[in-house]
Amino acid sequence: MKKTDIILIVVLAVVALGALGIMKLVQGRAAQVSDAILAEIVVEGELYKTVDLSVPQVIEIRTEKGYNFLKIENGQILMFEADCRDQICVNTAPADQPGDTIVCLPHEVVVQIKGTAEGGLDAIAQ
Repeated sequence: MKKTDIILIVVLAVVALGALGIMKLVQGRAAQVSDAILAEIVVEGELYKTVDLSVPQVIEIRTEKGYNFLKIENGQILMFEADCRDQICVNTAPADQPGDTIVCLPHEVVVQIKGTAEGGLDAIAQ
């Protein structure tokens, strides 16, 4: 091997490692932006609202069938009040993972965790 061959190999290795480092940096920043977990709220078969679980809030849903109150805090969503007779929705554990669901059958309200804002991998696909 000649001196120029060694210099060429070193330069190519430095360029390749630099490109790899830049790609990892860009992917890391993109992952931070898209890590928001979203929940879809469907009322009577129609999409009512899509919410980000990182934003604390209380959501009131009122229909002719009754009312439901949802609370988002600490990255979880839960139904904390409803005027249905069975109260199954109120006694359901908070949802925070893709695929988790809270359902109020009497009022036809369904809350489902859909995953990240960018449609990233869920726990099953990983």
